[in-house]
Amino acid sequence: MDLVVLMNYKREARADQAREFDGWNRFAMSVRVGGQVAAGTALYINTAQENLAQVRRTVELGLDGWVGYSYRTPELGVEQGMKTGDKAYRELSRLLVGESAAR
Repeated sequence: MDLVVLMNYKREARADQAREFDGWNRFAMSVRVGGQVAAGTALYINTAQENLAQVRRTVELGLDGWVGYSYRTPELGVEQGMKTGDKAYRELSRLLVGESAAR
């Protein structure tokens, strides 16, 4: 096994789920032996800023990577009809890799 992607689908806006997200990532770190482990997050249940918060905590903890699963929409605002998918992808891209890379 080269890479395990932990399906860690938690809502950042809910304090209990944010704690669970961190707890599952810590667990993944504790059982990582010889391979790599990445946190898999559900982009569509969080806002772009909430997704970024989870990415940052994943990286700070020291997991080997982060994988964002979109289920056809890149963030909660699209699911709620508050923004288009295209706008949300651009916004998330800017947050993750910087303004110049998103153009």
